[in-house]
Amino acid sequence: MRKAVGAFLGALGLLGAALWMMRDGGREYEARDAIQVIAAEVDRLLRENPAATPDDIDRAILWLGRASVIHVEAGSDGRPVDPYGAPFRVRREVTGPESVTTAASAGRDRRWGTEDDLVETVRRPRAGD
Repeated sequence: MRKAVGAFLGALGLLGAALWMMRDGGREYEARDAIQVIAAEVDRLLRENPAATPDDIDRAILWLGRASVIHVEAGSDGRPVDPYGAPFRVRREVTGPESVTTAASAGRDRRWGTEDDLVETVRRPRAGD
């Protein structure tokens, strides 16, 4: 009986560890998916309205979450946050012949400049703006 209980508890521990790892992998998948969609949507928004403000961009990102297009929630300050609870970074640069829109997540550790940061870039010819 003790062996059976021990085996059961061991299996339960392994299952718990597997579920924890799957959940964390799920968050990374959600964050990657979100930044891909955000980069494309912000690129579209800024092509249609070059004067869009950071608040306009935040509203567009939060709408994507409300529409169940991506997993995104509003943080305590009302700005969109990634599945780890950190704010997304969105940036657009127009240099030379192209515009570059970048969306990023700080990743699992919620710190910028580390190897788990997730970044998606959309590049378009400037003439298409």
